[in-house]
Amino acid sequence: MADPKTPFLLNGQTITRNTTALVNNKTGALLPGVRNCGSPTDLNCVASFNFAANDPKGIGPDPTIAKLFNSYPTPNSYVSGDGLNTATYQWNPPTRFRGPNYMFRVDHQFNDNNNLFVRMLIGHYNTEAGDPLNGRPQVFPGFPPLGEVLRTTRNLAVSFRHVFLRAL
Repeated sequence: MADPKTPFLLNGQTITRNTTALVNNKTGALLPGVRNCGSPTDLNCVASFNFAANDPKGIGPDPTIAKLFNSYPTPNSYVSGDGLNTATYQWNPPTRFRGPNYMFRVDHQFNDNNNLFVRMLIGHYNTEAGDPLNGRPQVFPGFPPLGEVLRTTRNLAVSFRHVFLRAL
């Protein structure tokens, strides 16, 4: 980055290391006044290193890893990390919750001393297009989710109440 003996000033701020103050936080482009270094001895500029182009054996990146990295979407947020080497993704991973859910309840009073209560719940709580609560979210924008969760729930509650009367 900048030579500590000759600090780089950008909008009145002294820059001595990579910082998000060097890039547009929406596009990741260098801000006006920030430039790429033209040579190793160039000062007050951003020096980048292309590891694939500077491979001493000329092998280049592993094709499988290169294919994986090229499949990632371009970051869309440069407000975290240093803005030059690291960036992030901001998006709402899609998910859908589907039912149906049903509840049935019956209350019956046979007489003053005997009551019956029955409640039954039947439901399907399915999370489709990813399930972030159970470790199956969409990891990157545009990627398929890691999984879906299909749940069937049933609950039954029955209560019978009898009142015993005491003769006085």
